[in-house]
Amino acid sequence: MTEAKLGRPPIEILNSHISQIEDFAGRGLTLHQIAVFLDVSDSTLDRWMKEPRIKRAYERGRFLAQNQVAGTLFSLALEGDVTAAIFYLKSQFGWTDRPKEEATAGSQVVFYLPDNGRGVVHES
Repeated sequence: MTEAKLGRPPIEILNSHISQIEDFAGRGLTLHQIAVFLDVSDSTLDRWMKEPRIKRAYERGRFLAQNQVAGTLFSLALEGDVTAAIFYLKSQFGWTDRPKEEATAGSQVVFYLPDNGRGVVHES
């Protein structure tokens, strides 16, 4: 007599699942959202993600989308879109529009002592 296994039978990973994971990952869906769409539990999708072909599809989807958007942004920047150019330079090369802190080396700081009103110079 064989014992009955508890729980649902394993869900077969189909090629359509793999392409959907790649597509949805590229659209920015979370793993939870992908699991809901595929009608599997989060733990099932977590288990699937340990398989190289599933993990690769997820990473490929993210990469392809990032590459496409970055390419579009780059093209816009080269075509003279100032906003795109500024964003690209800030995100890719660390440009900033924050004012730089003034150099304090060699600056003088004057402290006024209230009891005699004389200034004391402190060199830094």
